Amino acid sequence: MGVSALVSPRCPLPVVEFPVKCKYALGLQLGRSLRLICLYLPPSLSTAEVQSVLDSLLLTDDTIICGDLNVRLGRLVGDSRTNMRSSVLRRWCDDHGLNILNKTLAYGIPTYLTCRGHAEVSSIVDYYITNMPLVHSASISVALDFSLGSDHKLMSLSFEYSVPVVSSMSSSPSSGQVRRLWNLSRLKEPEVQKLLWTSQLQALADRRDWLYRKWRWSLGIDKAYWWGLHQEAHVRFRTAVKRAKRESWRAFCDSLARGDFSAAVRRVKQVHNRRRPQVSYAHPDGPVAGANAMRDHLASVYSGSGLPSSRPPPLPSPNGHVPFDLGSVSEDDPSDSGSGSGLGSGSGLGSGSGSGSGSGLSSFSADSVADTMRRLPLRKAPGSDHLRTEMLIPIQDVSPPLDIAQGGFRPQRSALDQALCLHDLMQEYYRRKRHFLVVAFLDIKAAYDTVDRRVIWQSLLAVNAPFALVSVLAHLFDDVSISVLLSNQVSSPFTPSTGVL
Repeated sequence: MGVSALVSPRCPLPVVEFPVKCKYALGLQLGRSLRLICLYLPPSLSTAEVQSVLDSLLLTDDTIICGDLNVRLGRLVGDSRTNMRSSVLRRWCDDHGLNILNKTLAYGIPTYLTCRGHAEVSSIVDYYITNMPLVHSASISVALDFSLGSDHKLMSLSFEYSVPVVSSMSSSPSSGQVRRLWNLSRLKEPEVQKLLWTSQLQALADRRDWLYRKWRWSLGIDKAYWWGLHQEAHVRFRTAVKRAKRESWRAFCDSLARGDFSAAVRRVKQVHNRRRPQVSYAHPDGPVAGANAMRDHLASVYSGSGLPSSRPPPLPSPNGHVPFDLGSVSEDDPSDSGSGSGLGSGSGLGSGSGSGSGSGLSSFSADSVADTMRRLPLRKAPGSDHLRTEMLIPIQDVSPPLDIAQGGFRPQRSALDQALCLHDLMQEYYRRKRHFLVVAFLDIKAAYDTVDRRVIWQSLLAVNAPFALVSVLAHLFDDVSISVLLSNQVSSPFTPSTGVL
């Protein structure tokens, strides 16, 4: 029936929709235990159908039911009369131990208010029903002095709720910081209301609300007079809003028509993507628990538990294939300080990375290289590499650290840019060698999570592929870690044993 719920961004609990076997209800779960059922019972339903709808609702501990039930409960909630549905609702509440909060927190306050035949008509048809003990800490407010374009008044329920503590792995506070800063660019965009809201519309809205309050507090025949003025003001306000929407849309289309075509296409695509429903995994315990749950699932998928017992052997140790190490560089380089380029000094590099004899694979790190660059002597003649220290130091300023999740947002680093770069390399190879380059692609759709990478490495070695190249490929796929990024929270990493990621 079109039941909708708006969740505030300030809601401290994760909100997950749970299935309800009824087209008149919408089920939402807040956190681990609190459930909210938004219910609408049309006036056209018979009492038997109302009973069937109520019986289909799945009730658990800490459940709140709210909505327009079109039930008149009479003196139980301070209403003037009852209807056929009242006995059905009261019996259903008694059987399930439910409390009607209107009875204790908003007794006699109407939730439906209108004017018919020059007379005020009020009733109580919107309810809050729960099985939680909220009498001492809860309160209900009904906005009777606001029109809001509806005869049903705005209701709000406030209460204290102790969220059950669930132990979960906390993520690093800096893990999602870069991603949040990237989303801050959306703050520069104007709000939707400011695109069409004007001082004239505000004046019309204020006059409509003022006339509604005059009708509310008038007596006798004056009520009919003020109600007529309020209805006229409401029609003028709605007409002005529709006109402002049409003018705003026309101005938007004109700006696209007068501007660049590519910019117009990008803008239309942005509008289309924002209106597309975003479906993501949600966990009752929050995004941190959701990221860790998804991490555990992926770790079980890529654990290699389904691999056969007879597998190809792993690649041999690459220690015998390292062309040089820091020890050999230090012995072969006669210059220990002074002349030449700073990068050619083995002692300078060795001091930043420790003993590198025979290791070669873990001799350098980003911190050690940066520390060595800071200690290079200035104003020295370049060596055989034609590099001066003054040319290397600015690298630290132009290469700021970037979160790994933001790699796809860097300029000229997208998947399309990488494909174009590969195409240019293939064209350059043909221009120089005069024969076409063979590029092999692995169909990861069929073997994404089950392929045994050892089969690929041994197959490459069987066709005389260079061991150094195969070792580099194996290092790129074997020595990796994966973390799940979900709702700006990062899980603990894991190492996949299968798959070509």
